[in-house]
Amino acid sequence: ANQMANFFREDTPFALNQNHSRDEVEDEFTSLLHENRSTTIANGVSSYFSRWQSFCGICLYVSVAGTTYAFGVYSELLRSRLGYSEDALDFVASVGNNGLYLSLLAGYSIQKFGFKTVVLTGGGFISIGFLYIWLAIIKVVPSSIGSICFFYFLSQAGVCCHISTAVTISVKLFPPESRGAAIGLSKGYFALSTAVLSDLAGGLFRSSPTS
Repeated sequence: ANQMANFFREDTPFALNQNHSRDEVEDEFTSLLHENRSTTIANGVSSYFSRWQSFCGICLYVSVAGTTYAFGVYSELLRSRLGYSEDALDFVASVGNNGLYLSLLAGYSIQKFGFKTVVLTGGGFISIGFLYIWLAIIKVVPSSIGSICFFYFLSQAGVCCHISTAVTISVKLFPPESRGAAIGLSKGYFALSTAVLSDLAGGLFRSSPTS
């Protein structure tokens, strides 16, 4: 009702007192409603889906992004293939956790460069980091603790980009009174990614862990 009232104000291009037919006005109003419903969600976040469809996509997205919490899935390979001690594994895990704590930089990058750029950059960091670790496991590149720490840190910085983007979009999708629940759910699915990644690794790569 408010949209219709605003649309037919005298200062709008398609006000009834101008030289436009009723059919033209109705077509323009229908187009306006469709545009508002299908493209604009809130605060500059545009999508062809509703806020709930977008939020479900975010939950699915973060449910496979928590490689930090799934360190135990691949730490055994670092122990068996590279001969790392427990202390060395703890050190690698700690360095990677520091990469996950770069939320301030990720948030600033989202504001300056936009969501897509940050997500693509994070995906690049994750790919480069884990590609090097995999090459180290199969003895193609050097496997010193320093190099593994650096590339694991890089991969977790990429994870930080992804989860920061997901949380930011969750905030923008909902009104203030619902944002706490939206953030809690998205972070909860991020934590559940440990179970998801463990099951995927066990089901797809049980016969060949190094793949």
